[in-house]
Amino acid sequence: MFSKLRDKIVEKARESELIGRVYVSIFGSYEREWNLHARGRRSAIRGILNVEDEETFDRRGGEFAEELKKFVEPNSVVLDVGCGIGRVEKFLAPHCKEIHGVDVSGKMIKLARDRINHKNAYFHKNNGRDLSIFPDENFDFVFSEAVFQHIQKEDTCFYLMEIHRVLKGIGKAYLQFPNILCDYNLNGFLSSAK
Repeated sequence: MFSKLRDKIVEKARESELIGRVYVSIFGSYEREWNLHARGRRSAIRGILNVEDEETFDRRGGEFAEELKKFVEPNSVVLDVGCGIGRVEKFLAPHCKEIHGVDVSGKMIKLARDRINHKNAYFHKNNGRDLSIFPDENFDFVFSEAVFQHIQKEDTCFYLMEIHRVLKGIGKAYLQFPNILCDYNLNGFLSSAK
């Protein structure tokens, strides 16, 4: 039973990877895809979390920030890889020295800057593959939520190497990857790969 399920997952993963490559070749880049989502604040919110209202969007950002606060000190320099419109920065910024968000979409970055009003929150457009805009050992804490399932495996590997590079020697990382062994995620994965 498990081997049949595993084979089906592997087959769907290969199809999904092919679909992803075709998708990127049609749209040209991650940047173009996420700029389409960021036509406005409401479409960005829908594209990021698939919710309709900013109140729910912010509540969930606050909940995630609560989870992350245990890794952050008042003097921490923090990085969010794939920050979107600053959903988490809005709530985590008061608890650290600096928080930086990077995103491949310039339109998402503009919305984040317009939306987040903390003097220690900084938003940067990057290339969707590396963190070359930052020096080595710059951050105490790096996090990323719901990003790596949207990009090619190779780019995820590059990001992981870059996260290691920009973290201080005793820095911490909180990186979210969907667990396809969980029924909810497996069903979502299988249905999206059809």
